[in-house]
Amino acid sequence: MHESQIGLDNPAVPIFLSGNLQIYHFGRVILQAAVSIGSNCTIDRGSFRDTIIGENTYFDNLCHIAHNVTIGKNCIFAGMTGIAGSTKIGDNVTVGAFSIIGPNVKIGKNCILYPGVFINHNCSIGNNVIIHPEISGIYCIHLGMLVH
Repeated sequence: MHESQIGLDNPAVPIFLSGNLQIYHFGRVILQAAVSIGSNCTIDRGSFRDTIIGENTYFDNLCHIAHNVTIGKNCIFAGMTGIAGSTKIGDNVTVGAFSIIGPNVKIGKNCILYPGVFINHNCSIGNNVIIHPEISGIYCIHLGMLVH
């Protein structure tokens, strides 16, 4: 790891009209066996539960993993991928460069997200799904079929 930050005490700051309130994170970061982290990545500790990275998962440079994220085993994240808080990603998922995964997203096993994909918050994606950013709307290819 080169200049990557794992599990820093970085408080969440909800914004209120009367002022900001810092909420410190009490969870941990758990890196299972054979996790590889590239340069300048950040993995936030969990707020009230742990951030967990499954075994044999690879992060390229400049990836950000927010608090409470759970990532399965054998996943690959290309450079400049951002994963927002409380997202759950299954085993054997590949995410292309410059992709953004919003908060509270669930991604099943064996999925492929092409580079530049944006997945909005509170979205669930099943198993064996391929998502390409140039397919208009919220379409994806599922087991060879186009689904909406």
